[in-house]
Amino acid sequence: MITTGSEFFFPSRQNEYLASGLPVIVCGRSKGIHLLESAFKKGYPGWIYDFNDIEGMKQRVSEVYQKFQQEKIIKGENPFKEYTRKTLTERLARLITSRA
Repeated sequence: MITTGSEFFFPSRQNEYLASGLPVIVCGRSKGIHLLESAFKKGYPGWIYDFNDIEGMKQRVSEVYQKFQQEKIIKGENPFKEYTRKTLTERLARLITSRA
């Protein structure tokens, strides 16, 4: 994922990345990626690199790809299931049916 670096940048796809269970590599820093940062601190496989750390990102992508080829990819579990589309849709459906 690439961020803009703006303090107001909040990528709406953070939950989709986490729901995939796959490692996430973030290029750039932004206050808006706090959900991903928090997930990484809780053990979800992911890394954040500065825009100019090309070598670091290159090495990480290579490492993740090699593990993928060996079928040893690190999978993660979304630590924020309450924000997944499925959970939010279920909550909305319950709200709508309770008011009908």
